[in-house]
Amino acid sequence: MNGPPIAPKTYQLDTLDALEKWLSATSITNDPDTAFYQQTRRAYQSVEGLPGVPYACLRVPTGGGKTLIAAYSIAGETRFMKPQAAQEIFCGMEKTCKERNAL
Repeated sequence: MNGPPIAPKTYQLDTLDALEKWLSATSITNDPDTAFYQQTRRAYQSVEGLPGVPYACLRVPTGGGKTLIAAYSIAGETRFMKPQAAQEIFCGMEKTCKERNAL
């Protein structure tokens, strides 16, 4: 049974908006580092061994709707992907549940 889509909460929309702005700037400049710094005034942390590959880690607390944010980001952010290049979107937890809940 399919119900109506779940509407994101304000903080989830803010997270998606920040991601969209960064991806948009990155797609225009082809420079994720500068785009990130201009938006956040913080240093960008690229993936070791993959210079220039856009990488974003959205930190959301437990119960914050990471799955919903991931679903909306995949649906909306694919428009910034370049069809001539191999690309992927990976959504996962920064720490596994087991590591996070270890005694």
